[in-house]
Amino acid sequence: MEVKILGQSIFFNNQSTSAQKIIEVINQLIRDSGLFLSCLKVNGKDIYNDFEFYIEEHLNTIQVIEVEVKNRKEWLDDMLLSGARYLERSIPAVQQLADRFYQGPSAGTWTQFAQLLEGVEWLVQLIHGMEQNKLLYPGWGTNITVAASFKEALDNLAEAMENSDTILIADIINYEIMPLLESLMVDVQKTIDSEVKRNDLN
Repeated sequence: MEVKILGQSIFFNNQSTSAQKIIEVINQLIRDSGLFLSCLKVNGKDIYNDFEFYIEEHLNTIQVIEVEVKNRKEWLDDMLLSGARYLERSIPAVQQLADRFYQGPSAGTWTQFAQLLEGVEWLVQLIHGMEQNKLLYPGWGTNITVAASFKEALDNLAEAMENSDTILIADIINYEIMPLLESLMVDVQKTIDSEVKRNDLN
């Protein structure tokens, strides 16, 4: 098996090499380069996640793995685009989620609530990533206080959950989380329009 990465080729024995070892070598080379992993092209097929599992499942048939990397700006552009897609999709769903808590939550409501918490945590990471790279995005408007507001809202939700207060959960979603999501959506979209290269939108 040939692994093409950063202009060099590394050869592994398909029979004796583990998927874990291959991923460790790839990750180490990428860390040393200061770049970010975009995807693995395995026998011509693009793989974007669960790399080790995919390699393990296809170890005997893999001939070539091409490692595609991005610089920090390209990686953050992708994060912004993912953030915009998530916000566009989630804002209407979050409003519906609040309504369901007002009416009385079902098991499905709690599942959606857990997904919301995960999404907010990811958005906080996005904000921190943008804050750490503001020189790359002069037009970025959101600041670290928005991340702090998200965390405060999460703390309030945790307290409401401890008290089994579903009306308070709905209020926090409606009056704390929703305005933050809408504000962040404006900033993310504005930054994409002004700072992300058009060919990065594909």
